Amino acid sequence: MRHTEEFWPGKLLRQLLPGLIFRILCVSYPADASLAEHGPEESDEYLISENLITNLIHKARVGQRANVPVVLVGHDLGGILIKHFVLSVENASANCPDEDKRAGLKSFLENLDAVFFFATPHSGANAFQMLASEILEGEQHQMLRFMRVLNSAQSRINSRFAEQRSNSRFKFSTHAIHPTHETNQGRYKGLIVPEGAARHDVDSFYSSSADHFQVCQPEDDSSSSVRILSDKLENSVKKFKRRTTCRHRER
Repeated sequence: MRHTEEFWPGKLLRQLLPGLIFRILCVSYPADASLAEHGPEESDEYLISENLITNLIHKARVGQRANVPVVLVGHDLGGILIKHFVLSVENASANCPDEDKRAGLKSFLENLDAVFFFATPHSGANAFQMLASEILEGEQHQMLRFMRVLNSAQSRINSRFAEQRSNSRFKFSTHAIHPTHETNQGRYKGLIVPEGAARHDVDSFYSSSADHFQVCQPEDDSSSSVRILSDKLENSVKKFKRRTTCRHRER
């Protein structure tokens, strides 16, 4: 939460959804802009996705309970990594030689109901491109390439993600929450992610009266970003309950 070290999803979502039982897992990844300051890079999008599959699906067993919805939330670059992760899960679900793991991957996709993108620059952003220009090319973390405007790496992910959503039998919705306030924090000045970059391939688009970082650091449960997320969680649970009821009636 803003101004505190408290983990806001655990507190605020439970305040807004007291009747629901849910599990919240927080994932971080190394993505420092400069390797010179933080040492050799240890990950790329493929390794991150592989680790997420192992730790979230095979170990933590996310998405393995029938009719329990999964909702993924990513901020900034995290939203792009979610796309790559979902693509990797679908690919592995078709090609994994281990039958049990393959079933677990398919179960995850069947229960994935929604993806939320908080301030995600789906086509890059000038602010990050300017940051990258201040770092020597050989010292840039390779993940920075996803933040350059209209970069080819991200365009390929966007294209594959849109194609998967259109053709796959596994269906889920996508939602963007876009901060409308300018940011003034360290090297970051102005509107970090333009609206056009945040609107790419989403089913619904919401504006939030916050800056780039505050959008995922709400002050309290009246924050628009928290309200939107909690409403979607509640709707997901209701939808899955209806689905369960229909299946029971069919039997």
